Parts: sequence; C-alpha cells; structure tokens
Amino acid sequence: MTQRWLLGLALVSAMRLALAAPGLEEREAMLAASLRCMVCQNQTLAESNAPLAADMRRQIREQLAGGRSEAQIRDYFEERYGPSCATTHPSGLRPGSCGLGRSRCSCWVSSSWRASFGAANVRRRLR
Repeated sequence: MTQRWLLGLALVSAMRLALAAPGLEEREAMLAASLRCMVCQNQTLAESNAPLAADMRRQIREQLAGGRSEAQIRDYFEERYGPSCATTHPSGLRPGSCGLGRSRCSCWVSSSWRASFGAANVRRRLR
C-alpha cells in the first residue's frame, strides 16, 4: 500500500514537472494575448471569459506541451478559425493599420483627394 502511494506521488510530481516546463506559462500567455476570441471579437483569448476562449487556451497549452512552436500553433488556429483570429499580423502590425489595411488607407487618401479638389472647385466658382 505504501509503495503504491509513493509510486503515485512520484508519478504526479513527474507529470507536474513536465507540464510546468520553464517558460511554458509565459509562452501560453503570449500566444493567448496574440489571438482573438471568436465569440467576443474585441477581446483576446487572455482577456475573454467565454467558454470557447477557455477551450482555445487549453488547446494552446496542450500543443505547447506537445512540443509545437508558436508559429505552428498560430497557423493551426488561423487554419481552423480564419485569419481574423490573429490580433497582429506576423510583421507585428495590426490588421487595419495603415501598413496592412489598404482599404482604410485608400479611404483616407481618396477622401483627402476629394476634399482638396472640392475646395479648388469652390474657389474657382467663387471667382
């Protein structure tokens, strides 16, 4: 009986050490902060309390413990949920920022272009 108890205790402590590898929690937190919750689109997985976010954080933890890299895990989530699940692009820019969001930049450029030509038109008509 005592041997079984000691064997069980040794097994539990070995599993705990394997799961608590140095940096695993930090890597998980970093990945959870870089992925968007698919239920509440304005929050990251780290911020969300939705059941889907908890499941996605569990998947991150399991995949990290399985030896997968951050890039492989991001690719897995982007394949499964689409590119909208990433809060940042691999280049470090957020989607919709001027470096990536062509539609937002073109909107600013076209609106300023229209405003300048409209002002020139008004000035010409007032003369």
